[in-house]
Amino acid sequence: MTSNAQRFSWLVCELRSLLTSFLEHSEDGVDNPISHYALLNLFMSLEVLEKYSAKDPNATALMESLYEKHKSMLDQQTKH
Repeated sequence: MTSNAQRFSWLVCELRSLLTSFLEHSEDGVDNPISHYALLNLFMSLEVLEKYSAKDPNATALMESLYEKHKSMLDQQTKH
């Protein structure tokens, strides 16, 4: 039996594999560009998370930058 973390990891890998295959063979970008963009955005997010988990310095810098920007945005919202 696998743990929830192992199952989740497997599902994320499977999702990335399916997204890769879909994006390589789909012509959906022309017919439905918004959905295609959403799937591409999800795929890129998974790629960044994978690199971040491997301690890639560029991914780490990106995550730190996004954290600071989101924190700043949340701080501004609570002030208004």
